[in-house]
Amino acid sequence: NPPMGEAETITAIKAFDPLWIGLTLNVIFIKPAYDFIQKLKSIGVPIVAGGPHPSLLAAEALQFGCDIVVKGEGEVTTREMNQAIIDGQPLDTVPGLVILDQNGDVLETPPRAAIHDLDDLPYPAKHLFPAEWYAENTPEYQTYGAIFSGRGCPAACTYCYKGVFGSGCRFRTANNVFQEMLHLHKKYGVTAFEFMDDAFSADLERVDELCDLILN
Repeated sequence: NPPMGEAETITAIKAFDPLWIGLTLNVIFIKPAYDFIQKLKSIGVPIVAGGPHPSLLAAEALQFGCDIVVKGEGEVTTREMNQAIIDGQPLDTVPGLVILDQNGDVLETPPRAAIHDLDDLPYPAKHLFPAEWYAENTPEYQTYGAIFSGRGCPAACTYCYKGVFGSGCRFRTANNVFQEMLHLHKKYGVTAFEFMDDAFSADLERVDELCDLILN
């Protein structure tokens, strides 16, 4: 089936009855995303934005309809935010958020520390996403073959915004990455993998180890 249109999406969201709605926002589709967020407001639950664009321009995201911005890495922040919403606790107690205070002013909570051990994170829940919505699988490109094996970059290019993963590099171990590749191969038949890292080869010893695991 093709992706749902806006009206169908809103109907599906209402049927799911979520506690909040989360969106990842990138600059390349920010205008239609903001337009869609205005339509999502009718559902009556908080709109949570994360990703590169709102991490850099949080006040803009709030201005265009988002209720909460998750700044930077979202795994831990989102979990704590969700629990605060469930418990009815104020969101200003959760690090890594940008919200509006009672006066309508932008309030940024203390920054969230970077996740140190990336091996502790579960693999992305790709089983929740219909592959046919995203790309036609070919021998060279397979939707579920995209992997982040590390975060950050050691370079200091002036044009690059590091507000999500921060400065410096953090890597998953070679075996952890290989086990995800093996999982994707066995479960989805993936044979083509695309590494999305900013600096995949920054640790060449790790690359050598991963290549050895693949060859073996």
